[in-house]
Amino acid sequence: MILGADAGYLMLDAGYRMLDTGCWILDTGCWIVAGT
Repeated sequence: MILGADAGYLMLDAGYRMLDTGCWILDTGCWIVAGT
């Protein structure tokens, strides 16, 4: 039970990190385009 919950939280955390990284990459890309 506990291991399953841990795995679920880890997957959720990884998902949020991916989303956050994607937004950061988009922001950086927009900043580069705006600065050109």
